[in-house]
Amino acid sequence: MINDSVVSARLYRAAILVGTLTAALMMFAWIGATGASAEAVIAVTAGPSEGSFTNASPVSFSLSAPVADTKVVDFYCSMDNTVSFSPCDNVAYPTCVAAGAGVLSCTQTKSFTTLTEGAHTFRTFASECDAPCDPFDTGTDGPMITRSFTVDRTAPTVSLLSGPSTASPLLQGVATFTFSSNEPGSFTCAVGIAGATPCASPLSTTDFANGQNSVTIRAIDRAGNTSAPLVQNYTVDIFKPKKCKKPRGQGAKRASAKAKYRRCVKANSKAKALWKKKHGVR
Repeated sequence: MINDSVVSARLYRAAILVGTLTAALMMFAWIGATGASAEAVIAVTAGPSEGSFTNASPVSFSLSAPVADTKVVDFYCSMDNTVSFSPCDNVAYPTCVAAGAGVLSCTQTKSFTTLTEGAHTFRTFASECDAPCDPFDTGTDGPMITRSFTVDRTAPTVSLLSGPSTASPLLQGVATFTFSSNEPGSFTCAVGIAGATPCASPLSTTDFANGQNSVTIRAIDRAGNTSAPLVQNYTVDIFKPKKCKKPRGQGAKRASAKAKYRRCVKANSKAKALWKKKHGVR
């Protein structure tokens, strides 16, 4: 097994082609004897970061390395294999442009189109040599960079745990909904016709009116996959008594106002009794 260390591209090829323990021992003997220096230092400038989740297809990594303009450089890549490396691009060397006095900025993109869901590890390093040369044969290798990540293209599932519904109306106070997802991540919620915003469980809202209302909840996993919307329709039936105007004035005017007030209070009492009976409230 090749560790994440400075190694020779040409000895990688020997190990790959010969496939023997002797070839592997040759690699480490060469490292120890030459003290190979890490000259071409590669960087991963885009792509899944260490420990991240992605739903991308293909999965791509952008690579770059600064190189002296007297050098030839090539990038080597491996996916889920600690021994078998090959040029990141089998057709062309990295693209290099001037980046200062005597310095080139070399870049290349490596894409993987057939990665399955699950854990993967990407490894890459750069190798350079004095022009004219072939880095695969005579290159000095820079340090290896490793990126371990997880491919997840499956949408999560969001579940409602509690909250008002059409069968169990909200009768007072605040509408509170609790929910969960089958994967770690985040949620968005849309109350009524409002737009979706980030939210968390429990969600409490007073943005409703008597009658039919709804809330829409979506789960988003760590890879960015979004669940199908969970739409919870619910009924609000909060008792709202009519405002009874207290009597004022004098004489016949006051007597009439008193009679109206009594009728209003009586109507409210009757309406509340019917509301309680409808919902089984004591």
